[in-house]
Amino acid sequence: IHHSVVPLTHMPIAWGLLWSFRKIDGLAGVVGVRLGFLQGIMALLRPATLALFHFYWVRGCSTTKERMWLLTGMLLVLLPWIGYVHHQTKAFVLINTASAYNIFLGNQPETPNYRSWELGSHDHRGEVAFEPFYTRLDSIHSLPEGQQSAAFRKYTLQFVQANPLTSLLRI
Repeated sequence: IHHSVVPLTHMPIAWGLLWSFRKIDGLAGVVGVRLGFLQGIMALLRPATLALFHFYWVRGCSTTKERMWLLTGMLLVLLPWIGYVHHQTKAFVLINTASAYNIFLGNQPETPNYRSWELGSHDHRGEVAFEPFYTRLDSIHSLPEGQQSAAFRKYTLQFVQANPLTSLLRI
C-alpha cells in the first residue's frame, strides 16, 4: 500500500480487495450483491477503484444474471449518494467533482511512482522536469469551468491508454 494524503484511506480498500478476490469464484446471488456493495463503498472512499469494476465484470461474472447481482449491489450504495449530491448541487455528479482532476494528477508522465498525490500537494513550478505538466495544467485551467473535467479526463485517458501498467500501479 503506497502513501496517501488522507491517512488510512488505503486500508479499507486493501481489506476490500483481499475479501473480494477471495470471493471471485462466483458472483451469484448474495455474494454478487455483497461484492457490488463493497465496490460501491470502495468507489466512495477512493473513486479510482471504479476501474476494478471492469475486472469484476469481465473476470468474475460468467452470466448476465451474475452481472446484474454485481451491478445491483454497487447501485445500492452509489445511487443514494448520487441523489444526495444532486439534491445539494443541482448537478449530476457521479461521485465527486474532484475525481477527474485527481485522476489526472496521478496519471501524468511526471507523476512519481508510489506518490500519485505528489503533484497535487507539492509545487514543482520552476523545475524543468515538471514544465510539461504545468503547461498542460495551465491550459486546462484556462478553459471555462464546465469544460475542465472533460479536458482532465481526455488527458488522463491518453496517458492510461499509452501506459496501462503504470496507471494500474498508481491506483
